[in-house]
Amino acid sequence: MNGEMTAIHAKKPAIHAKKSAKIKTPSTPIVNRVLHARIIFIVTVVVLLLFGLMMVYSASSIIALREKGDAAFYFIKQIQFVGLGLVVA
Repeated sequence: MNGEMTAIHAKKPAIHAKKSAKIKTPSTPIVNRVLHARIIFIVTVVVLLLFGLMMVYSASSIIALREKGDAAFYFIKQIQFVGLGLVVA
């Protein structure tokens, strides 16, 4: 009977060790997918921001030069608003 008791007790830690090993493994594919999506989002926002700044400069440079004396007046004003938006965000 003592031999059976030790055999039963010897099996329990092995089963318990397998369960704890399964719990400790993190689900890295989900984390990688979330980080990949965030990087794509940030890159997209930066590209759209730069494209918008380029459009503001190209559309307003002639008018700004004629009215304000500086072709980049509205472009600089838009960059200031971008900076303010980043601080607020």
